Amino acid sequence: MSLPLLRWSHLLLLILLAAAGPARTEDLGGGLTYFRPGATDALPAAPREPTVLDFRYLADDAPAAELAALLQSKGPLRIVLHGPHPPPGLTTALAGRAANVLTLAPAGANPPADFELAVEPAEDRAAYGAYEQNIPIDVLTRTGANKTRHDEAALVRGAPAPVEEAAAPADETAKAPVDRLLQRALQLARGLQALNRAR
Repeated sequence: MSLPLLRWSHLLLLILLAAAGPARTEDLGGGLTYFRPGATDALPAAPREPTVLDFRYLADDAPAAELAALLQSKGPLRIVLHGPHPPPGLTTALAGRAANVLTLAPAGANPPADFELAVEPAEDRAAYGAYEQNIPIDVLTRTGANKTRHDEAALVRGAPAPVEEAAAPADETAKAPVDRLLQRALQLARGLQALNRAR
């Protein structure tokens, strides 16, 4: 088996393991929570504090009613990470999402996200799968050459946010990948919290 095929097989295995695992909720500190669904777990009720909802590899049969209840209800900030082509239930729920629900996805996603980031699919899959290998979120979202953007101010003004280019990691020798979409979601959430726009 060739090296590229071995690499893709490893990435696919990581994604399958992640999809088969249980739902995970993590307190990120500062009143911010991270949630990733599992294969069979029910989705949570509307959160009481700002939450990053990682729906990048959500199953195609994800329950539309639960997604609608989670994303269309009033409440604190919810940043939804989704893939280039989210499943129908998520697409429908996002179409009627509450005002305090923002979306973040790879550039060129359909439907378009509120914020987009140019990131390679293989890079995103590797970073997503790494979390299931018990690599801490603070390692996966470590900063280096990346600079915090100013989209929060544009959001307050109601101006459209530009597509961002993913910067290279500061330490290219680091073994753990950088989850650039999750990193950006946390930057957005922290920025909106600082602007008192997360409640």
